[in-house]
Amino acid sequence: MKIRSESEMKAAGSSAAFSVLSKGQLKKAVVIGLFGNLGSGKTVFSKGFLGFFGIKRVVSPTFSIMKRYSVKGFPWKNIYHLDCYRVKNPSELSTLGFERIAADPENIILLEWPEMAGPLFKGISVHMAYGKTELEREISLPAGLRQSGSL
Repeated sequence: MKIRSESEMKAAGSSAAFSVLSKGQLKKAVVIGLFGNLGSGKTVFSKGFLGFFGIKRVVSPTFSIMKRYSVKGFPWKNIYHLDCYRVKNPSELSTLGFERIAADPENIILLEWPEMAGPLFKGISVHMAYGKTELEREISLPAGLRQSGSL
């Protein structure tokens, strides 16, 4: 799907969040891996996703690696936003308790650079790439994150 602006990327994130909500809780955390080069829209997508759950201030956890947001009024209690760009070894995520977080059905995980998590990443993949113009992006959402007619 073509994304032509930051607001469209946020809308795609919000729509994906609605899809997750409509499916409800699973037996483990909902884990969404955001693949793409630097600047391809992963954090903007995350802002739209988190905004759907009422989270207004979103900063990429590039340096802290992980940020936890508490949510109320939804089947989940926490949304974890991880940026694995600086992760050198998946064991670094283990140190942060990633397996415990991923095993808890009350969590959602947005994982930027999931390829850096190695075998720890088991989830839904969203791929983003540059389009033909500076602002254009291509995004590939799996069927489970698409709302018919909205994206």
